[in-house]
Amino acid sequence: MARSFRPDFGLTAQDYGRHRAGFPPQLVSHLYWHGIAFPGKDVRAEGRGRDTAAAAPRRPFSFDLDVPYPPEAWRGRIRAGAGLPPDEVERFDDALGRMLRGRFPGDVVQVPHRTWAVVATRGVS
Repeated sequence: MARSFRPDFGLTAQDYGRHRAGFPPQLVSHLYWHGIAFPGKDVRAEGRGRDTAAAAPRRPFSFDLDVPYPPEAWRGRIRAGAGLPPDEVERFDDALGRMLRGRFPGDVVQVPHRTWAVVATRGVS
């Protein structure tokens, strides 16, 4: 029988907070173009469910860029989101470290990153 596992991302929150790159400056530029964000202001992620703006006009956009990560920081970022049982995290991290050293030698790994957003307005009732 398959082993049941429920990931506890609270166990990796410290890695996530320390190693997450944050929003790229290009996101604020795109939001500024839509008139909803301004340079020097914070942007935050909101996850409220799939039908938050179900009746509202929406304009999605996305763009791709490379985000530079030192290998140790990338390993921390992946540990934070892997959702592995605690007894498997170290083994996975060691294997990732070997792979990065073999395929991406150097001080920085350029990680492809897709940023996307949806600009929505409130529907009129």
